[in-house]
Amino acid sequence: MASASVSASAADGQLHRRIGLGNVLFQSIAFMAPGGSVVFGLGLIILYAGVASPLALAVSLLAALCVAVCIGQMARHIPAAGGFFSYTSAALGRLAGFAAGWTWAVMAFVGPTVGALLFGIVGNDFCNTYLSLDVPWWVLAAAVLALTAAATFFGVRLSTGLTIVLGVAEVTILLIVMVALIVHAGSDNTIQVLNFNKAKSFSDFALGIVYAVAVFVGFEASAPLAEEVRNPRRNIPLAVVGSTLLIGVFYVLAIYTAVVGWGPDKLDGYLSSPDPWREMANKLGGWVAFFVIVAILNSLFAVTQAGFNASTRLLFAMGRSRVLPPDLARLHPQHETPWVAIAVVSALSSAATLGFGIWRGAFNAFVFYITVVSLSFIVLYIVACVSTTTFFARARRAELNWLWHGLVPLVGGATLIVVLYKSVHPMPAYPASWAVWATLGWIVAGIAIALALGRRLPSDELARAMELQAHEERDEAAAPLAAPQPTA
Repeated sequence: MASASVSASAADGQLHRRIGLGNVLFQSIAFMAPGGSVVFGLGLIILYAGVASPLALAVSLLAALCVAVCIGQMARHIPAAGGFFSYTSAALGRLAGFAAGWTWAVMAFVGPTVGALLFGIVGNDFCNTYLSLDVPWWVLAAAVLALTAAATFFGVRLSTGLTIVLGVAEVTILLIVMVALIVHAGSDNTIQVLNFNKAKSFSDFALGIVYAVAVFVGFEASAPLAEEVRNPRRNIPLAVVGSTLLIGVFYVLAIYTAVVGWGPDKLDGYLSSPDPWREMANKLGGWVAFFVIVAILNSLFAVTQAGFNASTRLLFAMGRSRVLPPDLARLHPQHETPWVAIAVVSALSSAATLGFGIWRGAFNAFVFYITVVSLSFIVLYIVACVSTTTFFARARRAELNWLWHGLVPLVGGATLIVVLYKSVHPMPAYPASWAVWATLGWIVAGIAIALALGRRLPSDELARAMELQAHEERDEAAAPLAAPQPTA
């Protein structure tokens, strides 16, 4: 039986601080799915940037860091579970805040779906290859959704602790394999990967940067856990920027490995291979290839878990602010988790995974949903850059800094506008084309709802964000011996 104190804390509509920096750092790392991104995300970059792919990824890392700094700056002052919803509400008002929250709410069914679909696809291949079992992809996808939903329900310590274990395992395995492949490449190692002229054209090199940005989506996934982490004004910015930098370096090393491990003059083979990383790992021995596949499955489980963590907290925050049904903010009396939001995300993601996957095929469903995620987040990142400059110009003018709140948002936002344009023009082929129209329709619907509701939209989230900020500042003032906070 739950104690009275626990029941009271669950009933106050407030999440409670139970986790540290490591938990939120790996929440962001897990959401970026480094293992899955290495296997499924590098091919498009190599297709356009060729031997210069590592340089294209390094440029995209710079753009991602600019956006990460913007989100970190906002998180220092608004330690709220609403993430983009809270930041945009504080900077641009409740109408824009609702539209941003609505755009982000697509994660309620897409967040866990992408990982579950790929887990089913890769898991089916793993079972056939190593276990001689033909387990249907949808059985594996349903299983991973059920397990991650259960971990989310039983508490933030369990769910984020799981992402730490999985994240460390996948990155460690893949780093060892990368170093071994680079050594094995011998004379194929080359400095020419830093020469953009090695791409077919500058336009192709630019398209490589566009697809490189997509592999960074998810670095902000720690932000929705701001009300459950200790010292959020320090730890959320560190997690957002730190995960971007760490995994960005990991990606650059990975794509360099792909170029020299496959052979700079043989990259057409990489693009036509159904599983290039397993083929490269086989050069080191069949047991190495086995561990690479295990690391990838581990990565896909982790990104599904991170998707549940982030999307349930967003629905909780929007329900608490009554811009979505308030029942979404109900906390379980014992586990203090948003159990209604968890149930909704579980139902929506299961329907999205199995419905579209069985109808059009698992891979087509994956391409559709990953495109929706990429486009939605590019829009949100642009809004975050605008919100950062606006927030500090209006609400924190004494702290306004031309570098952190001017140049950095400008570079990040301008780069992403180009990326967004290149993503939809020319229109990509099916099923990505369906995703473009679906994303546009979703965003337009959110704007229309915001305009229709107008002043009837509650403004509680802005007040709560400011209250949380004041609360954190009081806590810091009461603990003078605590470590000093970064100012940038």
